[in-house]
Amino acid sequence: MGGPAPEQIEYVDRATGERRREIVYGETELRLLYYRPLGRLLRRLMVRRPWFSRCNGWFKRRPGSRARIVDFATRYQVNVEEAEKPLHQYASLDEFFCRRLTPGARPICREAEALLSPADGRALACALSADTHFSIKGQKVAVAELLGDGTAARALAGGWALVVRLAPKDYHRFHFPVDGHADAARFIGGLLESVHPLALAAGARSFANQRCVTRLESRWGPVFMVEVGALTVGTIEQTYTPGPVMRGAEKGFFRFGGSTVVLLWGPQGPVIDADIRANSAVGLETLVNYGTRIASALNKDFP
Repeated sequence: MGGPAPEQIEYVDRATGERRREIVYGETELRLLYYRPLGRLLRRLMVRRPWFSRCNGWFKRRPGSRARIVDFATRYQVNVEEAEKPLHQYASLDEFFCRRLTPGARPICREAEALLSPADGRALACALSADTHFSIKGQKVAVAELLGDGTAARALAGGWALVVRLAPKDYHRFHFPVDGHADAARFIGGLLESVHPLALAAGARSFANQRCVTRLESRWGPVFMVEVGALTVGTIEQTYTPGPVMRGAEKGFFRFGGSTVVLLWGPQGPVIDADIRANSAVGLETLVNYGTRIASALNKDFP
């Protein structure tokens, strides 16, 4: 059933080091669905059938949804100056949601030994145990189930998982964290639970959601990217071409809703930066930007 509902959701802004309280999209509805008996009954219908998310996505793509763009951007404090186009040029709320950014809005870290954040979002670092599980918000997640591949999971034992959770206010395109050779994305079916900490704390098995898994052969061996769908996410779009890829290059995007990218790699790979590890150790997410360093091979030289 999970634990009690958190009173508020806090994260650390990496740029300033300050703790911030998250403005939760649909917070009242989330607390109803995950912590009230009637809401839990309704949720069972919503997460097992894609009708709710499909309908929500359809409405957000209708021209009439344009009228909600300004309110959405204001309420959730979206940095509209980074958007590729003026607000009035977006044809729907969904188009604004999966917007591109202006050139130079996200400088790419050039350190040769760095692994980059694949997205804007709130990051949690999780060490992978010898039995290839990681723990997040009180849940134990099996890597074999997440990847749909027990053989691949065993090769990651002793490595790292980095979970980057995107809030609705965020830039919703995701990018390759390292140079390498990317296989075609593999779709795995599942439910459509919320990926929000409120849902995870209630026991939602959000990492068994519908998801796309991509193996990226890198200088450090295989790095897996998993894009996890969620309640209200209509579609995960892949925009890349399988084959050689460059770090920082766009891989795809999420349509409307909250969503998550998980990176996984083995012990031969880089070590997650100390600040992210320290925050994660006390259960705090770290706000990161796509293209910034989140791990480095040089960190192996430090405790």
